[in-house]
Amino acid sequence: MDLGRIGQQNMQLIHVLMEYFRLEIVNYKFVGIFCDLAKAFDHVNHDILIEKLNYYGVNETSIDWIKSCLHNRRQRVDINVNNVQNYSSPWEIVKQGVPQGLVLRPLLFIIYINDLPRDINHFINVVLFADDTSILITEKNYENLT
Repeated sequence: MDLGRIGQQNMQLIHVLMEYFRLEIVNYKFVGIFCDLAKAFDHVNHDILIEKLNYYGVNETSIDWIKSCLHNRRQRVDINVNNVQNYSSPWEIVKQGVPQGLVLRPLLFIIYINDLPRDINHFINVVLFADDTSILITEKNYENLT
């Protein structure tokens, strides 16, 4: 785990949220729900992602290239005990997720969840930042927040 990258990512998210708060804080009360999706990149459904790429107008050549990165990937677990015994699971096909090390990984994830704000009530603001999602509810008085 790269704590420097995590800290930098959190600072960028905090900056975005603080700018939002600065603009709204004079007239509104806030409730914030901050979500950090565990293993978010590993749960991307390939078919849904490809559908969304088509919807957003990504050309067929690019989609075919992305499909080649997603489909027919295999993985297994290897365990080495004291450099004496090795254990390996059988190879399994990976059916979901965006490969680690793929430069487009964060972009593909954002495309995957990009329609989330559209499907939420207009009194609720959603800030998407990689695999961190913040849901901000604003109202003029506290009674309406409950």
